[in-house]
Amino acid sequence: MTKDHERPTFALLTVGCSKNAADSARLNDLLMCDGFDKYEGSGHLDVLIVNSCSFTAQARRETTQALKPGMLPTPRRTVLVGCMASEAPFLPI
Repeated sequence: MTKDHERPTFALLTVGCSKNAADSARLNDLLMCDGFDKYEGSGHLDVLIVNSCSFTAQARRETTQALKPGMLPTPRRTVLVGCMASEAPFLPI
């Protein structure tokens, strides 16, 4: 958050299957109910959530690319969720 009166912002990137899409929709709803605003492409970004997939090579590439600095706006925090989260220590970033 940049100012006390502003709500924190989040961006949610979903990679992979329809289960990830459903999980991301639920995460979106929870964050909105918990006082976050969805990042609209300008201003500060507090939290980037990458809902990852490791089922296909393309999904693994997309997830890895999203985690590289400079690929998306620089957030204060990046959170990796989804099936690649358990592989995080081994990601080639």
